[in-house]
Amino acid sequence: DGGGGGGGGWTTVDSGGAKRVLLTTNTNFPESAVSDVARGHLCSTVKRRGAPASSTLEPFWALSLDIGAAAVTTVSAAVAAQLTKEQVGGVRDEKGGGTMMASVVRSLSRLPPLLVLHLKRFVFDVKKGVRAARKLHKRVAYGATLRLDAGVTDADVGAGGAAYALRSVVCHHGQSMRGGHYTAYVRTAAAGGTAGVWVHCDDAALRVVDEAE
Repeated sequence: DGGGGGGGGWTTVDSGGAKRVLLTTNTNFPESAVSDVARGHLCSTVKRRGAPASSTLEPFWALSLDIGAAAVTTVSAAVAAQLTKEQVGGVRDEKGGGTMMASVVRSLSRLPPLLVLHLKRFVFDVKKGVRAARKLHKRVAYGATLRLDAGVTDADVGAGGAAYALRSVVCHHGQSMRGGHYTAYVRTAAAGGTAGVWVHCDDAALRVVDEAE
């Protein structure tokens, strides 16, 4: 069944014969070569007793990752945590009334050519009834290549999954959320048989650095 207005809904059958309802969000964003290169799709599937699974497709241009959990010490772990299965309560029971538990599974249904990751280096503390943002200073490790297992994406990437090469890093320097300074590391394009070099950009000051920095 097709839906109208802000989104569409269709009853589909997956490879295992199970029915599910597929929803898409209303995305009236202007398309361009720049937006298309960073646009991916996040699929959230809700499964509950007595009802077909419901999947929602949402576009993203930057994937925001929570890093507050103690187990998240790498970018790969942050991506995995974002896409793991979780149990949620308070879901409406359409047949029996009341609420029930359901499971939510998130996956990347479309991988963008350029994957932008945003590490959420903040948490909200509540003091005397007031929520205040606090910056997280924990170390989050990453390498020159990010590999995504085939299990976290619905895209056709094969059994080996997908891999992204690191091209730039934006850094915030400062002790709090109220101020600070931004710099960036950018890898130059390969040319003449060379692999390119890393350049640290601090306003107008540029310097070549090694990859370890």
